[in-house]
Amino acid sequence: TINTFMLDRNYYLKEFVNRMARMNKGRVFYTTPDKLGEYILVDYVRHKRKRIRES
Repeated sequence: TINTFMLDRNYYLKEFVNRMARMNKGRVFYTTPDKLGEYILVDYVRHKRKRIRES
């Protein structure tokens, strides 16, 4: 399992990271440097997608 924190919005990099996570049954956490407490989780281990917000 490979878990990746994606801080960039580059389309090609996002596609690459997404493909790698899918192939390795990993997770991708999409966020931005200024909002690290808020992210979108794409989970290929459990086949789910979830939005997490800081409380």
